[in-house]
Amino acid sequence: DFKGKAKAFTRTYDFLATILPYGVQEWEKLSILLNFLISKLPAPIEEDLAKGILEAIDMETRVSVQDVPTGAEPEGVLVMPDGKTAYVTLATEAAIAVVDVETAAVTARIATVHDPLAMALAPDGSRLYVASHRSGHPSRFPFESDPVAAEFDLDIIDTASNTVVKRVLDIGTTIAGLLAAPDGKRLYVATVRNDTEISQLETPAFQNMVVVLDAATGEELAAADLDVQETSSGAAPAPHQLALVGDR
Repeated sequence: DFKGKAKAFTRTYDFLATILPYGVQEWEKLSILLNFLISKLPAPIEEDLAKGILEAIDMETRVSVQDVPTGAEPEGVLVMPDGKTAYVTLATEAAIAVVDVETAAVTARIATVHDPLAMALAPDGSRLYVASHRSGHPSRFPFESDPVAAEFDLDIIDTASNTVVKRVLDIGTTIAGLLAAPDGKRLYVATVRNDTEISQLETPAFQNMVVVLDAATGEELAAADLDVQETSSGAAPAPHQLALVGDR
């Protein structure tokens, strides 16, 4: 119960912090502490979170026709273009379950970044990109005891071998969306960057960004600042999902 409430608070605060014109330092400190604790807490033992997690639904009848046991706390699902394989992010396990759609069986588990959420596939299906929702970015979590593995923001996975071929650091504090370009050369990331050393009462500590990465290397190519500009009015948007219009 505590873990569920802690996750609800941190994710609600993530959203509010990006749209409110002021900051509350006590909430920010609590968010940092709770996010650190969440990764250390086990899934609730009174619930079998491995049952009935992924469901297949007949879209004509709108009835669930199959349950697929995947693992604890799934948060995202992505299906290969051929419809044969599904990938499910497991937040508590820091892993992805690879599911054979026809047999409804988990065929592999891939260890990933902390708290995996957003995923994207390369157009040819050869690479799977998975991002940590709250990775323990160094600017937010200056704990000397934190392993470097807890700070990676993005994993690039070879789908043929189900192995991580590249890990990327320092993309952002939270990542909610990924999108691969049609040519497979770029990866777009919806992220919020944060500097906790800045007082939110004077200068906004959060930056709402869309970051463009080289899809092969993870190198940052460009970044668009979505925060309120001098000519803007209203609150800054909190980036969560991405879409391309044409080739732009």
